[in-house]
Amino acid sequence: VYPYKADTKISNIGNIDYTFPSVQHYSKDSYANGENGMVAIISKSEWKDGADESNVLYFKNFCSYLQLRMTSPAGESKTVSKITLTANNSSERITGLANIRITDENSAPRVTMTGKANTNEITLDCGNGVELSQDENNPTKFWFVLPAGVTFKNGFTVFILFKDNSYFDQNTTKTISIDRNHI
Repeated sequence: VYPYKADTKISNIGNIDYTFPSVQHYSKDSYANGENGMVAIISKSEWKDGADESNVLYFKNFCSYLQLRMTSPAGESKTVSKITLTANNSSERITGLANIRITDENSAPRVTMTGKANTNEITLDCGNGVELSQDENNPTKFWFVLPAGVTFKNGFTVFILFKDNSYFDQNTTKTISIDRNHI
């Protein structure tokens, strides 16, 4: 499993317990550092002693991505403090404990949200703030890393808090499916 997280556990039969955090941290033009989970598997019969290319592991993501592209009106400077993404259906879990299962090196990882404390909400913390672009052709991009295969059956709501304590919220009720390893 990559990247390493101290709380990730792998059983001797290949079940992986992995935690999708409820708070991620903004990274310019990319997803939060350390949140793009991947897994690789190789059967014992194929493992060879010594380090050569026959021991190469091919990692597969068990995450999906949601990217928001935003601008502020020309001449109006807006700085984002944080963005909260909430599934409109409270039973759709996007953070917390998950079980990751991969059966062989050719299969895609399957993600099942399993924790009792899992939530339908994730916050992107923008630290000291991220100033929005005023150029509609070059928007500021905000990335959320989500469990693979998330479907927002009743859409989601986005709440944006700005540094001046003003806010903007927008929702959609459209069904939105986010595929593994896709934006």
